[in-house]
Amino acid sequence: VGLAHVLCAELSDRDGPAAAAAGLAETERWLAAGRPGLVGLHASFTVGDPLLAQAVALARRHGTGLHLHVAEDLIDQERCLAVHGCRVVERLQRAGALDLPGTILSHCLHVDDHERALIAASGAWVAVNTESNQNNAVGAFRPDGLDPDRLLLGTDGMHGDMLRALQAAYLAGREHGGLTPAEAWRALGNNRRYLETCHPAAARPDDLVVLAYGPPTPLDEQNFLGHALFGLGARHVRTVIAGGRVVLDDGRLTTIDEDDTLRFCREQARRLWDRLRDSIPDDSGAIGQDGARP
Repeated sequence: VGLAHVLCAELSDRDGPAAAAAGLAETERWLAAGRPGLVGLHASFTVGDPLLAQAVALARRHGTGLHLHVAEDLIDQERCLAVHGCRVVERLQRAGALDLPGTILSHCLHVDDHERALIAASGAWVAVNTESNQNNAVGAFRPDGLDPDRLLLGTDGMHGDMLRALQAAYLAGREHGGLTPAEAWRALGNNRRYLETCHPAAARPDDLVVLAYGPPTPLDEQNFLGHALFGLGARHVRTVIAGGRVVLDDGRLTTIDEDDTLRFCREQARRLWDRLRDSIPDDSGAIGQDGARP
């Protein structure tokens, strides 16, 4: 559909050494072909020392960084202290992960002041995922001690609406001492700056989003942020130009058939659900006798 992208596969030791090795090989193939990407890892407590070392070496070989979940839940810190004798960010620093160009640390909710100083002194970027944190009830993000020029806004797969992510980060900040309106807007702009700095091939100058927004009050440079926080939304997006070509015209995708694609997605969702259902023992109680979906 024309979207610029920097991709990674999330690797861990959860599915055994064969799966981890396959993920490393696929990442190697992608990066070796010159495609924009990172080496992806799940949270520290699911990644052993050998896999972490291999991931850092792979990223260093291709001049890129890591993407991983950091202290999203307290269990990440508790397990790291129990198994490795240090906190998560300290472990990453020792492994060389913080020195890699373009490393993204997602969440960073349960990091202490020393860890914040380590992140600030490194070249790593921090992705704020407000709604995902709220959905998982794991805590709230605080920007204290972190470089505001290396904060990004993310969704952690909750959705793809960055204006919604902007508004959520601001509202959470009002309650928990997180991002101010200006800091949230700055973080959203940093998403573009991250691409320009770390993955210039993905930062295309001929990308443009056009919104049809009828402001209910006068709109100017003094109150634009208020409109962005309380007025603008994905519903106002009418046209998207990606790589110099129109990929969304009057709210409809031009490169694929939306209806056929959505039908296909629903079919695959049913296939996946049926496979999951068939893999669960009958006496597990996870699914009712009628196969009702939760």
